[in-house]
Amino acid sequence: MNSLSIDGKSSKAKQNLLGYMQVRFLNFVSVFSICLLLASGTAYSAIDLADDPLFLKTGAGANVLLNMSVETPMGGAAYNDAAGTVAGCGGRRSDGRGICYFANLDYIGYFDPKKCYSYSSNIFVPTEAASSDHSCDGGQSGRWSGNFLNWAGMTAIDIYMYTMTGGRRITDTTSRTVIKRSLGSNFFHNKVLDPANNVTPGTVTPYSGTWAHINKRTDSAFDFETSSGTTTYQLAVEVCNSTVGLEENCVARTDGTDNYYKPEGLIQNNVNKMRFGVMAYTTDNTHRQGGVLRSNMKSVGPELGTGEANPLKEYNEDGLFITNPEAASSGNSGVINYVNKFAVEAGRYKGYDPVSELFYEAVRYFKHIGPTPETYSGLSTSNDGGFPILTS
Repeated sequence: MNSLSIDGKSSKAKQNLLGYMQVRFLNFVSVFSICLLLASGTAYSAIDLADDPLFLKTGAGANVLLNMSVETPMGGAAYNDAAGTVAGCGGRRSDGRGICYFANLDYIGYFDPKKCYSYSSNIFVPTEAASSDHSCDGGQSGRWSGNFLNWAGMTAIDIYMYTMTGGRRITDTTSRTVIKRSLGSNFFHNKVLDPANNVTPGTVTPYSGTWAHINKRTDSAFDFETSSGTTTYQLAVEVCNSTVGLEENCVARTDGTDNYYKPEGLIQNNVNKMRFGVMAYTTDNTHRQGGVLRSNMKSVGPELGTGEANPLKEYNEDGLFITNPEAASSGNSGVINYVNKFAVEAGRYKGYDPVSELFYEAVRYFKHIGPTPETYSGLSTSNDGGFPILTS
């Protein structure tokens, strides 16, 4: 019987055995080292890897193609009062009216939840700070609560616009900015104020009665119904007025002489490192498949990534929007402009949502393949809903 000794083995067998022992030893050292690190509690931060390929001399900005997959529910209430949407919300009243307004919560939207407003010439104007519970029945008697107006009036698509661009401006000058809500839809439900369900109307509105109904509309307004009748209020609001305090999305701008502020969103905040384009559905037929390109991928800020002036800029250094940056024959163009106006000038909400086909068209765009003809055939490529349809 052969003994298990190295001396008794061939040269090849010795090499194999020594290699095996070496691997086992290295494995043991590795495991032992890990155990020491764990025992010592030594922590190591993650390696900060570059976002761009290492061989690039300059950074490569991201290309962001917005797919505006929007159906009629996006014209519904941003705060839909469905059971469980916020803590304590048990759902709408038996007549279908929303009741889930909670004075201790901040409701986000075009109105500042911490301000009170007056109403004049179809515009809500900020006047002073609200009380800590968002009410305006103290020294601000006769005012509207911005927190209540967000709950009562904001649509879901407006929260998107607020986030992306700062909102649709109907007044855009160096001295004043007024934002207006988008179109509502039949998905916007009626709401109610009464102390049995939420708060007394007089704490958040100028009306001192025991109840008030907020009735839906499919335009940019709501009907405020009381025992005295119904009054229609346009949901337009002055923002970034520094005399009464700035909203959190207001950015300092100047025209070289005057200093002021403009509401801005994620697009403006990222123009130096991202390029943007937009695709969306057409508005001629609720059953039409796919989607079409509304604005090509580009830089939208005043400067290109190289620091040169941007010939297709969508706003100036002064922060004011440009209505038709791409000189479209329809009079409207651009990424920011489309995001802000597609639920107004650009037509109605989509009844059916072929989102996978819209995504397919987006993939074709990134692969430099032309759009599927059925997505735009029979339409004028110069004007659909006030914005161009780009096919190449």
